[in-house]
Amino acid sequence: FEPNVRLCQEKLLPLGIDFKECNTPSRIPYDNETFDMIINRAWEIFDARELYRLLKKGWNLCYTTGWRR
Repeated sequence: FEPNVRLCQEKLLPLGIDFKECNTPSRIPYDNETFDMIINRAWEIFDARELYRLLKKGWNLCYTTGWRR
């Protein structure tokens, strides 16, 4: 979602937070066991196997489908 990509580039990159755009939820461009935590708010774009691959052992996943208006 292009507005979210721009927002992440503007807000996260200056803080040193690694951000990569990804349009294919089954092939996220990070190595195995990269993250301690993944937060997913895009409920329609979700591949549980891919998130499991990315999480370090003893992982945490926060998944929400709520929308703020």
